[in-house]
Amino acid sequence: MIAISDLTIDDVRKLDFAKLDGAVKEALPIDASTIRGQFDGVLKPRALDDMRVASSSIASIRHHAGISSVFKVIERADSPAELDRFKSLAKGLGDRTDGVIRLFGKGAIRLADLMFEIAFAIAWCFGAAWTGISFLLKLRRLFRSRTV
Repeated sequence: MIAISDLTIDDVRKLDFAKLDGAVKEALPIDASTIRGQFDGVLKPRALDDMRVASSSIASIRHHAGISSVFKVIERADSPAELDRFKSLAKGLGDRTDGVIRLFGKGAIRLADLMFEIAFAIAWCFGAAWTGISFLLKLRRLFRSRTV
């Protein structure tokens, strides 16, 4: 049986990891269910979900906006939900996210939400105006064809 303690500093200097490889191969038939049983109940599912949301949000922010934006977001976010909202901001703004967060801080999230609501309201108004004008023109055409 080969143990990791058999690995000497001379083996490491020579980059000879045959002893380490042998010890790892002997330990490979690992019983994963036993390991899971050791950690069962240690972590709460809610905490794991928050950790998953936070890590995916941070990875997405780094991908879309860069590492400096990640540090600014981590300084200002209080919860994984806020990290998720900063993630959507970073997707929309890209490289400019760092500057926007520096200027507005947490207000950048509220500003992005407000801009979305204003854009939705403008689109709704244009849609309502289009529908109204279309209805009136068709109504006028209907009455003109009846009178002629």
